[in-house]
Amino acid sequence: VMGVAYFTCPPQMGVFAQPGQVQASSTASTEVMEQTISQRAAYAEEASSNSSTSSSSTARAARSKEELARIPSNRRTANGSVSLGQRVSFGGKPGTVRYIGEVKFAAGEWVGLELTEATGV
Repeated sequence: VMGVAYFTCPPQMGVFAQPGQVQASSTASTEVMEQTISQRAAYAEEASSNSSTSSSSTARAARSKEELARIPSNRRTANGSVSLGQRVSFGGKPGTVRYIGEVKFAAGEWVGLELTEATGV
């Protein structure tokens, strides 16, 4: 979103919502949380090792790595209602929390979700 990768997921499966718009389904498992953290680390590594010869591609990869380093996900929302890796529902659609924190496109705390079906953006 706006040049920042807050989390990775297949196309059309990612959405952002405010914590109050998300209904918890169950508590997060340690395995799912670790997988989410590993995915972010893998993405940062991929962005840093982008060997494109284009200077704009190289600059974009460097910028992406820098922004990922500055925008880490929180493990829980400020009010503790949602955890990273937790199964949730948003607008009746099930998904998994992949990011919690501030974003560049709006003020406040946001939750990044990977939906189970391709209905996002």
